[in-house]
Amino acid sequence: MTKKKSFIIVIALFITLIIVFSVSLALTLQGKDDKMELLNSATILLKFNGEEHKIDVAKLKEIGTEEFKAVYKPSGIEPVEKIYTGVELIKILNYYNVALTEKSQIYFNAVDGMAKVYTAESVKLPQNVYIAYLVNGKPFNKTSTNYKQDEQEDGAPYVVIKTSDKFSQNRCKFLVEIEVK
Repeated sequence: MTKKKSFIIVIALFITLIIVFSVSLALTLQGKDDKMELLNSATILLKFNGEEHKIDVAKLKEIGTEEFKAVYKPSGIEPVEKIYTGVELIKILNYYNVALTEKSQIYFNAVDGMAKVYTAESVKLPQNVYIAYLVNGKPFNKTSTNYKQDEQEDGAPYVVIKTSDKFSQNRCKFLVEIEVK
């Protein structure tokens, strides 16, 4: 192969990579804007079977909020039991007639790109998975902080809490989307 053909191939590959990168970036930023809008309006988008429903605090209260205890254990600090206010996820899913099968998975997406996946089995366990909006009677902080024992937790407006977790690493803070697959 001549140097000229090699050069043309390299340029063509380079241009192709730039196009792929540009399209990917545009799609990512569009999704980020949609998530920021949900975050700013304190709304969760619930997606299942091609349907979409927007959930806010008023809707959570309509479904039925409750107080529950869970352990919060940030790195380097002793575990602390706190009282949270929220709704058990299974109640939300039942409200919208979402049928969970043994193979169902529930995806939680945060505004910062963090994602968690729980099985239907863990969501169906009584008093296990909650969507919380208050901790010790106060809203979660809107920004991430280096947590200290006497400070409020971050993650506003919503945090997914799995009460069976002993170290709180399985939480999804800044929740904006729940998708059932």
